[in-house]
Amino acid sequence: AGLWYFLHRTRFGKIVRAAVYSRSMVSALGIPIPAIYAMVFALGVGLAALAGGVFLPLLPMALGVDLDIIVQCFAVVVIGGFGSMLGTFVASIIVGVVYSFSILFWPDGALAMIFLIVIAVLIWRPWGLFGTEMRY
Repeated sequence: AGLWYFLHRTRFGKIVRAAVYSRSMVSALGIPIPAIYAMVFALGVGLAALAGGVFLPLLPMALGVDLDIIVQCFAVVVIGGFGSMLGTFVASIIVGVVYSFSILFWPDGALAMIFLIVIAVLIWRPWGLFGTEMRY
């Protein structure tokens, strides 16, 4: 919710969204595009570091711990639809519930269940649950 508010209600967020749609128009307004992209990259790195710091106490550090996390993040993005924050939120709830119940009933197949949902969503809606269809 905080990231959505930041991107939709602040001046910087509006500049970022405008730069995504039309780089040349934002550049014509005198706004330095490379600086904006660098700040967005820094924001993403900061959020990733925060997520890592929050998630670190939940699991002991070991080689291969990141595989489950990366697979779940990939599944959330694909299921929700690229570029949709609401889709990401809904997909994270779906993936979390399915993963939890899969561990309860079939611990070895928890990641397989997530991929089955990804395959089903890609067959049903290739652009994700809340993504928009791309036409070229």
